[in-house]
Amino acid sequence: MGDLVSLLPIIAIVVVFWLFVIAPASRRQKATTQMQSAIAVGDEVVLTSGIFGVVTGVADSHLLVQLAPGVDVKVARSAIGVVVPEDSDGETEPDETDEADDLEPHTDPADGTSAPDTEER
Repeated sequence: MGDLVSLLPIIAIVVVFWLFVIAPASRRQKATTQMQSAIAVGDEVVLTSGIFGVVTGVADSHLLVQLAPGVDVKVARSAIGVVVPEDSDGETEPDETDEADDLEPHTDPADGTSAPDTEER
């Protein structure tokens, strides 16, 4: 009986570790795999690198994603991070990354060329 009592803290640590680490990670992995397998042509996706695109072709292990008109890239299914949800109007929901569409490049007044926006300190 004394040996069993001495093993109880170790068993409790293993159970807590499984409840808080292994089980949630397993659920996230299953959800990600299900999402990646349900991708269809026309879905707007975000790659794990943060690049937005629209799926134009589907195969078993890879997808064709259009990044811009005339620019299609072949990516692995596992490179898809998120499928962008659509609202009831069929348009994608705005998020923080849509603010980049409103940004204008900084122009140098001396020669009129675009340059990175930097501040002098």
